[in-house]
Amino acid sequence: MDLLFLSWFATFFIFHSVYVIKDHRYFIFMVAPLAYFLARAVSFSTERFRFNYKKKNLTLYIFSAILVLSMITFTFAQFESIKTANMGNKVFNEEVSSACNWLMDHDPNYKSKVIYADFWAMFAWHLQMDVGKMPTFRNNTTILLGAKDANFTEEDRKAYDRELNKTNPDYYFFTWGEINFTNYKAIKRFGDVTIYQRK
Repeated sequence: MDLLFLSWFATFFIFHSVYVIKDHRYFIFMVAPLAYFLARAVSFSTERFRFNYKKKNLTLYIFSAILVLSMITFTFAQFESIKTANMGNKVFNEEVSSACNWLMDHDPNYKSKVIYADFWAMFAWHLQMDVGKMPTFRNNTTILLGAKDANFTEEDRKAYDRELNKTNPDYYFFTWGEINFTNYKAIKRFGDVTIYQRK
């Protein structure tokens, strides 16, 4: 059983280590084998450091209490950051939804147009159509799923400009505020989401 669970864990661990797109939700596939080994570790520890009192293994109770208290403490410690992240995600989702609704009203034939976006999956969901994937350009590096901040250099802006001129979409959803492009003009902005149209 140990070899089976180790193979399960190692397969996903190696795959996600090599895979370019990193996302915390992909760790879900490794939770079951990790839980198995944690249970094995608890069992091993409580048996190895057994302390009996009235025919009961007190080590098991102490270890369990420490584990439960640790989980509760770490859970409560994360509440504020989870709340902040969820608020940011909620605002961004509303901006994306508003931008998509505005484009649908602005151009009823939007489905016949070529549209690109930074976070293409969200826009594809709201627009109910295929949306092209625009990579993020940062410090001479191409990132497929966005960056942590919007501090773009002039070289980054030129890389965006080259990519837009190469793919030549009719509309482009830029999710980092607003910058100037050679052949595209900003037609509407919703918070950090700016809609660009080809001139």
